[in-house]
Amino acid sequence: MLVKLLNGLLVTIMSFFGLGATAQEAAPTPEQKQIAVAEQGNNDNVQALIDAAHAEAGYEFISVRYDGDTANIALNPKTYNPEKDDVTFEAVSQLLQEKGYQVTAVL
Repeated sequence: MLVKLLNGLLVTIMSFFGLGATAQEAAPTPEQKQIAVAEQGNNDNVQALIDAAHAEAGYEFISVRYDGDTANIALNPKTYNPEKDDVTFEAVSQLLQEKGYQVTAVL
C-alpha cells in the first residue's frame, strides 16, 4: 500500500521533468484514495454503528480490531445470534470496506 503511494508520488515527480508518465496517469486510483482515508484512523462512525447495535440488542456481540489496512471483526460466540445480528455484521463489514480496509471476521 505504502509502496503504491510512493510509486505514484515518484511517477508524478518524474512527469514534471518529462521522465515518465503524465500527472494524470500518476493520479491515485480510487483504491489508493480509499486506503488513504482508512489510514486517517477516522473510525468513529464504525464504532457508533456497533454501539447502537449493542444498545438495541441489549448485549455485546461484535468488535473490530485494526491492524494497518486490515480490520478484524470479532463476533462473540457466546452472544452472537446470526439470525438477529447478521444485519449489523454485514453493515459493519460494508462500512469498513468503503473506508478501504481489508476485512476479516472470526467467531
